[in-house]
Amino acid sequence: MATSLLAVPNRIESYVKLLIYPALVFSISLLLPEDHFYIDLPLHAVLETAGALIALFVTSLILIFHRDQRIAEMPLAVPLGLTAMGLLDVSHAAVEPGEAFVWLHSLATFIGGLMFATVSLRFGRRPASENLFPLGVCALVVVSVTALSVWQTQWIPTMLVEGEFTPVARLLNLAGGMFFLYAAYHLNKLYESQGEKNHRLFALHCALFGTAGLIFELSTIWDAAWWWWHVMRLMAYSIALIIMVQRILSTLQEHEKQQRMLDGISSNTSSVMYVKDTDGRYLHVNKRYQDLFGITQQEICGKQDTEIFPQNTAKVLVDNDREVLKSGQLLQFEEQLPHEDETHTYLSLKFPLKEKYGRIYAVAGISTDITDHKRAERRLLEMAHYDELTGLPNRNYFMQHLVQQVEIAKRHKQMLAVLFLDLDRFKNINDSLGHPYGDNLLKQVALRLRGLMRREDVVARLGGDEFVCLLPSLEHRDQVAQVARKIIEALSRSFNVEDYELNACCSIGISLFPDDGNDGDTLIKHADSAMYRAKDQGRNRYEYYTHELTRQVSEKLQMESELRRAIVRNELYLLWQPQFNLSSGELIGAECLIRWQNPERGLVSPIQFIPLAEESDLIVSIGDWVLCTAIAMISKWQVYAPHLKASINLSPRQLSAAGLSQRIRALMEQYDVNPWQIQLELTESGLMQDREVNTWIRQEVAAMGLLLSIDDFGTGYSSLSRLKTLPINQLKIDRSFVTDIPDDENDIAITRSIIGLAQGLELEVVAEGVETAYQERFLREAGCDIAQGYYYSKPITAEEFEARYLTKDRVRKKQ
Repeated sequence: MATSLLAVPNRIESYVKLLIYPALVFSISLLLPEDHFYIDLPLHAVLETAGALIALFVTSLILIFHRDQRIAEMPLAVPLGLTAMGLLDVSHAAVEPGEAFVWLHSLATFIGGLMFATVSLRFGRRPASENLFPLGVCALVVVSVTALSVWQTQWIPTMLVEGEFTPVARLLNLAGGMFFLYAAYHLNKLYESQGEKNHRLFALHCALFGTAGLIFELSTIWDAAWWWWHVMRLMAYSIALIIMVQRILSTLQEHEKQQRMLDGISSNTSSVMYVKDTDGRYLHVNKRYQDLFGITQQEICGKQDTEIFPQNTAKVLVDNDREVLKSGQLLQFEEQLPHEDETHTYLSLKFPLKEKYGRIYAVAGISTDITDHKRAERRLLEMAHYDELTGLPNRNYFMQHLVQQVEIAKRHKQMLAVLFLDLDRFKNINDSLGHPYGDNLLKQVALRLRGLMRREDVVARLGGDEFVCLLPSLEHRDQVAQVARKIIEALSRSFNVEDYELNACCSIGISLFPDDGNDGDTLIKHADSAMYRAKDQGRNRYEYYTHELTRQVSEKLQMESELRRAIVRNELYLLWQPQFNLSSGELIGAECLIRWQNPERGLVSPIQFIPLAEESDLIVSIGDWVLCTAIAMISKWQVYAPHLKASINLSPRQLSAAGLSQRIRALMEQYDVNPWQIQLELTESGLMQDREVNTWIRQEVAAMGLLLSIDDFGTGYSSLSRLKTLPINQLKIDRSFVTDIPDDENDIAITRSIIGLAQGLELEVVAEGVETAYQERFLREAGCDIAQGYYYSKPITAEEFEARYLTKDRVRKKQ
């Protein structure tokens, strides 16, 4: 409300300023002598013609520059009024003094004032440039009236009697003057609402014309007042000219400023910018374009793409330009343009340039070099679909291709095969030589596999040492077997890896479409099952998938599920087999052996469930249970046998798991057991194959003071150089060498050798599987330290062990 009240004085002040000049003009007219006459037709003609020409010139400028936004905002009332006054005034200047002379002048004031007054209406405030038709109609009407006034004077009312203007003449001028003043008022209102100062000047223009119309009432033809209002009209016309010139100059300055800004952007952008006419001739290119293609603005303007680029490149560019012209919209393209070093890829945004009424007169383009982006995109695509080490397709790519080939095989009723390859004992190479050697071997394997395949075949690396091959469009099974044999033969040949001769035999599983599956996932799964069957059958061979394998896999999964539940349901328990000193016959320890009593299957052999636990990582939780149970039992028994040791089997997977050291320390502290009472047993193969196990042994076993035994010694591939670096205190002769003593001379020799090796390394020797007195005597005489087996006792429960071997005051010797 306060703002509105403050605006009222400002508005009044605005109108007061507007009336100052008309009031001054009117006041001067009152001071002019009434009896002074000056007749000069040429001077009159000059004044009227000058004003008329100015009016028509201003209208012409409005039409010429109507595309410019500032000119386009001119209200339609302005050119309407100027057109009517200009045409009538020029006719008025051309006729002799008389009725037509006064009639044309009065008509110019009336019609001009009326046209300007339309600014108060919605019609008159419309943009002049968008309403050219009313201007044409106005001009036609005025020309018609003028023609009638000149050649058909009989219809003109009496305008002049004895040198005095008639009431009709005075009424027309008075009405015209009032119309002009009314228009001045509304133009001033537009100035207040829009802030456009030119509206204020046109308001002054109308106010002067309105004042001239009023002064007409005080004048007589040829007297001083008569000449004065002619001068006022010329001044009003001049104001209109000044407004238009000011607008045009301002517009040109703005255009120049915008052009400089666009030139600056165009010259400093890293993108290529260009404009072509509808025939494909260049009109403009920016500096970046000139620098890239070594051509100047003058050299390229007027040329077409066919004159600059190779034929294939030019054809693509021309076709893209035509598509833009045809659509009339902004379009995006990827275009290849030759550079000095190589062909670069550009992302081009092309759009039509249109005139005001929609006609396309040129095509503009902005092209950005995306070569590096495309390289990165291709690299990401390769990473997503190709194995980085070998360059072969990866799992994602293979599965997508397999799905497509399965669909094709379904349509054409063809056979295809999936071959699942796994390198045999590849882990040994990584563990013994290191991963760089393994990676090098994988690269060479990939090259050999790729060389064996047909063009339509696909060989991919799934990960690790697993590869898979897809053989589409097969006619019979023998083709698959032939390829499998070629792969086995090729990979059986040695590989030269940095001066090492390495072997990479493989096991292959084969599944066929449609016999073994109707989708990619099923074919892969069944080929994988067949591959494991090949490994179980001795490795370095191939096996076809059979439905029996599915049954075996299902059985395996069922047993794994039951084994998980067995831990929770306390279905697992330990048996203990005593160990005796062969020299003294004294009980020195016992090996704990795990058993599983399944409610449905009955007693499940460790040979069945331990490998399954190893594969599924259940061995970690089972091993932890064994550790906890065994250490707790040794703690209980040390009351009767303080020097009794518990031999506990560990899996390499347990040693690779985090937190084993902390767990053993916590259990020893919890049950108050000494480290020398715990004899950890590791198989020879597990110890030699896993570097992480070796690292754990070196760092943790000796630090904790635990005892370490190598189980099943003689069945693996021990490295004597590695053995001497590990904190081992005991070798355990595998039962396979003891069982056939004394019948097998080889077993006797091997056993003697192991005992001699252990003595040379100052290690204890334990023989397992002792079943006869002769075997016991032979081992004692050969220098073996400790024995266990059915000759002494089968594995028994903790309760039986206590009852048979432990009393409150002594430890019993063997029975």
